[in-house]
Amino acid sequence: MKSIKLLPYMLTSLLAAFSGAVIWRQFELFRYFYNSKIDDLLLITLITLLSGFITFKYLKFNKLTIVIIQSITLIIGLVIFRISYHVFQHIDILGVTTYLFCMLTAISLVATLKEEKDFALSLVIVSIAILVGGLFQSFLDSNTFIWMLSALYVVLRFITSRLKSATTSQWIHGSLIVLLIILFPIINASPKLFKNQKSYYDKVVYSQNTAFQTIDVTEWRGQQWFYYNGINNFSTIDEWLFYEPLVHPVMGLAKKAQNVLIIGGDNGLAIREVLKHEEVQQIEHLILDTALYHLAKSNTLFTAINQQSLDNSKVNSQKQNIFRHLNNSASIYDVVIVDIPDPVDLELNQYYTKEFYELCYKALSQNGVMITQAGSPYFATQAFQCISNTVSASQFSVLEMHNQVLTMGEWGWIIGAKNLDSIQLMSEARALKFDDLKTTWLNNEAMHMMLSFGKTNVNINDSIVNTLKRPVVHSYYTNGNWDFN
Repeated sequence: MKSIKLLPYMLTSLLAAFSGAVIWRQFELFRYFYNSKIDDLLLITLITLLSGFITFKYLKFNKLTIVIIQSITLIIGLVIFRISYHVFQHIDILGVTTYLFCMLTAISLVATLKEEKDFALSLVIVSIAILVGGLFQSFLDSNTFIWMLSALYVVLRFITSRLKSATTSQWIHGSLIVLLIILFPIINASPKLFKNQKSYYDKVVYSQNTAFQTIDVTEWRGQQWFYYNGINNFSTIDEWLFYEPLVHPVMGLAKKAQNVLIIGGDNGLAIREVLKHEEVQQIEHLILDTALYHLAKSNTLFTAINQQSLDNSKVNSQKQNIFRHLNNSASIYDVVIVDIPDPVDLELNQYYTKEFYELCYKALSQNGVMITQAGSPYFATQAFQCISNTVSASQFSVLEMHNQVLTMGEWGWIIGAKNLDSIQLMSEARALKFDDLKTTWLNNEAMHMMLSFGKTNVNINDSIVNTLKRPVVHSYYTNGNWDFN
């Protein structure tokens, strides 16, 4: 008999503990996306107290209405974390969903407590239960505890309705038990949270450390941004503004472009563009970052953009020492495309040296052409000029290009040709039309724009060249007008 009298307190306490656990889980999302938001904590507290006061003072509900309100609170509490997380990439409603749940919780609990004889004691018990539920959830990293509280609450509610012969309530809670069992895998499968989220406002949907870089992918309203070492490498909004200039001008300048060597480019986007040229017979791909390569080959975030180019039968990807391969291989290429990350350290700096470009020159056919990405001509002007000097010192005729990539800023490339002087190189580049290619942005007008540079207030001596023994590009790059934070 005593257990029956205690049942209402148990039920209210379970609902309160459930609410405390859900609210804490929501606060975890606040900290995850915003680091901290004390103003939301104060607003949430105010909304909760105000909802509870209005319910206590002015609102009256019959028993069936209270059961329905509690059921709605329970359902929303079970799905609110996943809704808040998944919808965040499209619209920031984390605060709104949390306010709604806290309001429902206050209405549900206070409406139940109004029926208790000792309201003050019941309020103290409920408050303690909320704190205990939140405390337990703070040690956990899943929704299992929340699901267990909800399941126990619904089962006890079902037993109570059976004892009281409350048919409608019995059907409601019986249905909720079935629903809980069906939804357990979905409710319990918490979204993966990434520790690098604190570095970004947009939602991080993927993060991985590789031997060369940290790869982070963020998403907002269906578009993705791909960061390497915290620097935006490309975005689905405008990646063609980088990869079309990287590939198509150099392919058009080659007298023929049947055999192509791509060094780096492990995300598969440069290869995707090369495959648009029907005359290409073989693409040899020297992998720099194995982890990025496997990611770009298998992860849908990458394959949706690179169109599974890494699986194309014309592509021969291999991981080996790039310097050794260039030095020892007897293969001759019509085009060499160097898509290596910026020289943020000395290891990457070696792919911007005279020794490296001389090996590229050796690997090219008589009319061969090479291109390398060269950073920003405006934010790292000295580094850009030094790369140009270095390509020129490696027997190439040089052509500089740049383009405004919306999500990255101004970016530059250096083209090196074997059998054209600089005047011929500029003339032939200006004549490129790309009419037979399926490009998103690049045309003859764009080509003219990319070859036009204004004045620069920063210059280095033409004799300054980047070598393995004197790695100056790295220092020029890191001392540029960049913001790495």
